[in-house]
Amino acid sequence: MEEQKSGRTIRGTFLLMCSSVVIVLFSAISQIALGWLLSDNDFGVYAIAIGVVAVSQILRDGGVTVWLARCDQETFDKEKESAFGLTVLCSLVIAVGLILFSQPAVMIYKDERLSSLLIVLAMGIVTMGVGAVPFAKLQIQGKLNEIAMIGIASGFIRFLGPIPLALLGFGPMSIAIAVAVSGLIRLVLLMKTADYYPTTLKISIPKAGEFLKTTKWALLGSFVTTLFWQLDYLILGTSVSLAIVGSYYFAYQICSQVVNIATMALRTSIIPYLAKLNDSPDQQHRTMIMSARIVIFSSSVAFFSLSLWFPYIEDLVWRGRWKPAIEPLFYLANAMPFLVGVLCLDMLVQAKGEFVYYTKMMAVRCLGLAATVIALLFLFEVTPRLVAIFISIYTGCMATVSIAFILRRYKMSSSQVAKTVLLPYSAGLLMVTLITMGQEFLEFDMTISKILFPVIYLAIILLFSTSHRSDLQRLLNGFGLKFLRGKSAKTEQ
Repeated sequence: MEEQKSGRTIRGTFLLMCSSVVIVLFSAISQIALGWLLSDNDFGVYAIAIGVVAVSQILRDGGVTVWLARCDQETFDKEKESAFGLTVLCSLVIAVGLILFSQPAVMIYKDERLSSLLIVLAMGIVTMGVGAVPFAKLQIQGKLNEIAMIGIASGFIRFLGPIPLALLGFGPMSIAIAVAVSGLIRLVLLMKTADYYPTTLKISIPKAGEFLKTTKWALLGSFVTTLFWQLDYLILGTSVSLAIVGSYYFAYQICSQVVNIATMALRTSIIPYLAKLNDSPDQQHRTMIMSARIVIFSSSVAFFSLSLWFPYIEDLVWRGRWKPAIEPLFYLANAMPFLVGVLCLDMLVQAKGEFVYYTKMMAVRCLGLAATVIALLFLFEVTPRLVAIFISIYTGCMATVSIAFILRRYKMSSSQVAKTVLLPYSAGLLMVTLITMGQEFLEFDMTISKILFPVIYLAIILLFSTSHRSDLQRLLNGFGLKFLRGKSAKTEQ
């Protein structure tokens, strides 16, 4: 019985990872299609709307999701009615707040479409919040396969649904409608799969206080993290045209796809594993540095290549429609490996359960980002390119300082990180700079260099870095051992 349960958990975890990959693929297809169907102004107004919603929806379930994740079946059965009542109350309060804010938002951002977008997205807040209890029930029962399939189904509607709606002329509303409908479908599937159909609504204020007391720092951490990812759009939209916001948002979202892919495996597997090593800090830190080194290096190859290839990709896919996003993406892509690096070390902080420290750290990052964007608005005439330059410089500085503080806090070797992580990144950045300067200033044809960049970069790093050669050897050995075991097992049979 225990082996069957373990096998089911492993299969479920693997399927969850696969579902994440599928959802990222849906998102990429959506951005390609919507890049043809929507304008930069459409993307700009949606960036503002989704930014407001993303920040507010963190509180949609009052901390119930975080609290229930720690429960066993007996505790869940005892508290599910109170938990469900709290999710209904919180999600309705947040939804009403968004509806009331819809008109002030129009005044702040000067676009009438924001009102209807926020109202439609508020409906999605309710369905997502109410779905917390049946989702927790599936988690407690270990039904990861079902959770993965529900994620794929709702992701299909969420990301591919806007395409036919945009073809029919719904504009940015097509994305908002898909978000609301996917939330409703997700809620129906969760309730049906979990066999959870509440018949009473029990709202207990003391119980709500208990939930919030237990989860307040996890909630605040999620809130400031979400704010960090949306703050630049929200501030920019108050002072510049939504077309500028849209071009920057479009470029940033492409980079975000790569960030999601790069950190996906770590989010799924490394945090639980690192948490188990809290009693062995040396082993925990070695594991984290090795994982970060692999992820940062692989993402560096992807980002540097993207920065060089995107002009060709844009011309092939969008035929010049998103040419204003080429320069912003170049600067953002070259700074993103820094962001991936700090995200990796953030996972170490979370694995150690230091949510207070993590929340304070993210709050400081938000303040720095806000100061950077406000300084840009006051000092310069804003363009998508200039926004990307400022954000890229801030990302590099913020990540460097954050990494230094985290390494110092946990007494990890900064020289090892600099040698095995920063030097390979610097080498790649130097190569990208030389290729770009050769084309822009010397007017050389650098097409072949751009195409072959990943191969040349990989070869140079593997030639000079023993750490990266060791990482590759471990990876190859792992596959080799699996192959040999499979062959031996087959021979024995």
